[in-house]
Amino acid sequence: MIEIDLLTVLTLSGVWISITFAALVYYKSSRQRTYDEEKSRANLEMLRESYERKMYEMMDRLVRTEERWKDMNHLVLSAQKRELSPYEKHDGTLTEFLKAHGLTSEDIEVDNDSVFVLTPFHQKYQEAFNVISDVCREVGLRCYRGDEEHISGDLLPHTLKQLCKARLVIANIDGRNPNVFYELGIAHAIDKGTILVSKSLDEVPVDLKSNRLLLYKDQNDFKEQLKTALTRALVRKNA
Repeated sequence: MIEIDLLTVLTLSGVWISITFAALVYYKSSRQRTYDEEKSRANLEMLRESYERKMYEMMDRLVRTEERWKDMNHLVLSAQKRELSPYEKHDGTLTEFLKAHGLTSEDIEVDNDSVFVLTPFHQKYQEAFNVISDVCREVGLRCYRGDEEHISGDLLPHTLKQLCKARLVIANIDGRNPNVFYELGIAHAIDKGTILVSKSLDEVPVDLKSNRLLLYKDQNDFKEQLKTALTRALVRKNA
């Protein structure tokens, strides 16, 4: 009986040691896989940022002259000449396109104190967005952009709601970001007043400036121009 019990104990001990060893091996292997995955993600993120930075640098070189700048932006400039003024009141309409993306009449009710900013989500343009945000706050407006809320699933319905709710839209066209231009096209299509902003190059003529296009030399110039434009919008709203 004792021999049987001893054999059983030895067998169970062997099984336990085997299980423990297997668990340790799996744990070590799992940790290594997790480390490798995190390292891979970090490398991919660095690669993405590198390519994105090079892309924006290339875009900057492409628009260094007046002729190139106008050629690269001629469609949005043409649209600005014909759209509603950013200072006019314009209530939205629930189109089939908006309905197809789940928007309701309540979603398109305009908030007269809100501004939606279209901007590339890249550190290169963070300073310009900070100026927009600061100026909006100074004149009593609330400023939003699309990446400030964590949205799971399709981002387009969320963006459409923000566009429809906004009193006006400010679009940073530097970098020729495809998302910015797509959203700007939607803003024009739903009759939303827009102000385009771009850091001016020395070769770009000053006479392109208007209430709907702000070409600025530096952040102080940008702040002053934008503050004037938004103050006019508030005056028109309260008139």
